[in-house]
Amino acid sequence: MPEIREITAERILSPTQLAPADYTINPYRGCQFGCLYCYAQWNKAARKSERRWGQYVDVKINAAELLAKELQGVDGGTVMIGSTTETYQPLEAKYNLTRAVLEKLADSAMSVILLTRSDLVVRDIDILKRIQNVLICYTLNTTDNTVIRAFEPRSPLVEQRLAALRKLHENGIPVYLHVGPCLPELTDPLKLMSAVDGIVHRVDFENLNLKMVSWTALLSVLHRHFPHLIDMYERIYRDKETFVSYWDELRQRIDAVRGQFQFDTNIRFHPFDSYFAP
Repeated sequence: MPEIREITAERILSPTQLAPADYTINPYRGCQFGCLYCYAQWNKAARKSERRWGQYVDVKINAAELLAKELQGVDGGTVMIGSTTETYQPLEAKYNLTRAVLEKLADSAMSVILLTRSDLVVRDIDILKRIQNVLICYTLNTTDNTVIRAFEPRSPLVEQRLAALRKLHENGIPVYLHVGPCLPELTDPLKLMSAVDGIVHRVDFENLNLKMVSWTALLSVLHRHFPHLIDMYERIYRDKETFVSYWDELRQRIDAVRGQFQFDTNIRFHPFDSYFAP
C-alpha cells in the first residue's frame, strides 16, 4: 500500500510554460496508480523524493482554501489540473480535493484543462458543466486489459474508462483521447479509434518515450508478460532505421483510416535521437 501523508501546501496555483496552460494545479503529489511509463515520476519533486513512484501520495489538504485566495489575484487564463499527478486517483473519493478545486474554478473566469485516466471523473460532471470553458484530456492506450495491468497495476480497466468517456459525452463535456504512450505491438490504434468513435472530438497519438521510463523496468515487464516482444523492442529502440520504419508504418495505418471516424486526429511520433534512446 502507498504511504499516504496529509500536508499543507504553500502554493496550489502555479505558473507554467506547459502550452496551452498559464497555470497548473496538482491537488496531490505522487500517485496511487504507479504507471510504469508515467512522465510525472521524472519531475523535479519526484526525483528528489526518496520514495518510489507509485508508493506514496502527499495530500494537499488545504488546496481549495489556498486556491480561493490565489484566484483573487488572477484575471482569467487557462489552468491545467493534473500535470504531475492523477487528479482522480482512489484517494480523491475520500478527500474530494479535485472536486473542491473545480468548485472554486467554476466561480472564476478561468478555462480548465483536466488530465485523467480515471472513471471517477464522472462524479464531478455537475461541476464540470458549470465551467464555461472546460476540456478533459483522457488517457487510454490499449483495448486490452492484460496490457493495462502489466503497465498500470492499479488504474481503471478498459470498460470503466470507455463508460466514463460515454458518460462525459452524453453530458456535453468535451473530451480528447490521449493514446500515449503507444506501445509497439501492444497498442492497436485502429481498435482504439473504433472504440471511441462518436464519444470524443479528437484523438492524439504519442509514441513511447524512453526518457520517461526506465529501460530496465520496461524489459522486466516485457520478460514477465510479453517475452515474445523483447527482441522487437530492442531493435526499435536501439536501431534508428528500425525505429523510423516502425513509426512511419504506424502513422500510415492511422492516416489511411482517419477519414472513417468522426473525430480529428493528431500524431506526435517523436524522432529517434539521444533523447529517446535507452
